[in-house]
Amino acid sequence: MSRFILLFSVLFTYSLLAGGQCVILKDSYGQIITTCELYSAEVPNRLAMSAHKQINYLGSEYFSFPAWQEGTIQLDQAGKEIKCVLAYNVVDNKVMCQFDKDVAATTVKPYAFTINGIKFIKQPIKLLGIDYQSYATVINGNQTKLLQSLTRRLVPKSVRNSYEKSGLFDGYYQTQERYYIRKGEAEPKLTTLSKSSLTDILYEHSEEISSRFSQKKFTIDEVVQVLAYYDSLTAVADINNPSLSRDAVFRGFLHNELKYPNRAWNQGVYGRVYAGFDVNQGGQLTNISLLSPDNIGFDFDQTVKQALMKLASVKPAFAGRYILPVAFTYTNTIEKEPAHIPINTLAPERFDGRTVLQEVVVPVVVSKPVIESREVWGYYK
Repeated sequence: MSRFILLFSVLFTYSLLAGGQCVILKDSYGQIITTCELYSAEVPNRLAMSAHKQINYLGSEYFSFPAWQEGTIQLDQAGKEIKCVLAYNVVDNKVMCQFDKDVAATTVKPYAFTINGIKFIKQPIKLLGIDYQSYATVINGNQTKLLQSLTRRLVPKSVRNSYEKSGLFDGYYQTQERYYIRKGEAEPKLTTLSKSSLTDILYEHSEEISSRFSQKKFTIDEVVQVLAYYDSLTAVADINNPSLSRDAVFRGFLHNELKYPNRAWNQGVYGRVYAGFDVNQGGQLTNISLLSPDNIGFDFDQTVKQALMKLASVKPAFAGRYILPVAFTYTNTIEKEPAHIPINTLAPERFDGRTVLQEVVVPVVVSKPVIESREVWGYYK
């Protein structure tokens, strides 16, 4: 087509549409165009209008133009950067690398890669309940990081060329940016860059963050400031905490798994549980037991024990003997009183030389008539 002017070398590949050979180019207006040559024998029936058909899409499935760029890959976290010519398919989240010009490119799954001067690092991200490996750029250098990932999809919808009104594309590639917050080595959490989203993720210091930052929506630079403030608060709070309590993966797991038992909040009951466990040289949790009195019928103790049993293992460096205190706090808005916080504690003589971890607080806020809110603390066996 005369309106397309090839400005750079192009990438030939096979389209997602079977049998279509495609070329990516840039026109005189600077638009990236993907042109696919399709043939009726290999084209869906709805496109089989002739023996040959040319389809044009606005944009491409690749991160850069030209798709192939000089860059580097890092196969694992401790590995060296290896030079290669690579292309990043943002639609399929695939990295292709050519180490030698005389050898065909191959798909690789590196820990990190750099293309066009931008470094992408593999992240374990869960989206819509599905675990998958995604690549993201790190926006800040704090302990708690803000990540940006790109996804792209082909929208098979006719769209007009904004420069030449007579031009018509058969579809376009739509790019979506997603942002995640990652605490240390914990799983990245999707954020909308809103105050509610940030305080949900940074729950340990949500009150301090809410009082210091009043806006409801944040820019990227403002989120970086929030994360720096969060890290400063965490550093002060963790000075006297055992190393296991400072581990973001451990803290995040407990935050996700420990839920207030339904029967307890329905009856206005709150309480504190102490669980003991060991971490062996391989990082496995063993000898999980309840050290505080039973609270039979309200499931506080079983909730904590089952969560620890589900955790299974931590880093081997955390080998030792521990006590985990968990406080289930209860607030009823009808009472118009502050949160009910348990007052019973485990006597030090029952610690048995264990390291006491930072207490985990599991709050619940309800609006429900009850006879009387009360703390449960039973009897030792």
